[in-house]
Amino acid sequence: MADEAQLDRSPGGPLRLGTFLRSSGERILRAWSDRVRALPVPQALPDGLLRDHLPRILDALACALEQGEDVGCDKTHRAPDIHALVRLEVGFDLREVVAEYAVLRRCILELWAEETGDLAPIRDILVFDRAIDEAVGVAIAKYTAARERTLRALDAISNAALSSQGIQNFLQSFLVALRETSPIVDSAAIYVAEGEDLVVRAAVGPALEASLGTRVSPGECLAGHAVLTAVPIDSVDTRVDPRVSAAIDKEKLRSAYAVPLEIGGRVAAVIVVGAATARALSDEDRLIVRTLAARQAAVRAS
Repeated sequence: MADEAQLDRSPGGPLRLGTFLRSSGERILRAWSDRVRALPVPQALPDGLLRDHLPRILDALACALEQGEDVGCDKTHRAPDIHALVRLEVGFDLREVVAEYAVLRRCILELWAEETGDLAPIRDILVFDRAIDEAVGVAIAKYTAARERTLRALDAISNAALSSQGIQNFLQSFLVALRETSPIVDSAAIYVAEGEDLVVRAAVGPALEASLGTRVSPGECLAGHAVLTAVPIDSVDTRVDPRVSAAIDKEKLRSAYAVPLEIGGRVAAVIVVGAATARALSDEDRLIVRTLAARQAAVRAS
């Protein structure tokens, strides 16, 4: 065995990582178990369920290292898949699954460095990995939250389309669903293109309900500018923005966001949403409004 271990060391170099994974699996798993229990969900898991498919994952990693990056290993596919499903069943979210993999990587690198005595470059790798892991974790959490909110919004819009009678009731139901999905949105209105003008055909919220039935020309207000540009427009301070219509109660609306709905190559309507306290809608809320606008356009085009 000593001769085999020696063969797995590069000349004058450290123990190969694949060999280390094979020979130190239990040591790695103990270190990983101790650290990963700092995460909320793993704290209550028994050891067997906590470790789950980790031994197979270590084996798959060793297999990949031994075969090289251009050669696949069947074990690299099934173990992580099954592990992810088990984690979902016991209550992990996506960010926690990523976090436990980050802990595993850190344990492997630290213990490998201790084994080889080559700590200096490993420290840099660990710092870099931690920074990458944090960035990935934040991105995953943001993506997951935005996706869930968007799916809830689309479900609400679909229900509105099924339960409402007539286009006016549908538009009103659409705005109510939008406001319930994005709590930061206090008021919302839909301007429908009728001839050369835009007419407010649906509105919810104290700042925009007063504008119901208002007729405006392209370029005359925020919605009118959105018609001319055919792109979403922000107003971060409605009180001093000359593009914001006088029909809007500027004392009750601090910021606004206008999104055009294109049907058949032309702007057929504009959704305007407003917030009473926020200086501007978050990127997530803007994404939801744009997604719902696209869905609304698709419904009207069908």
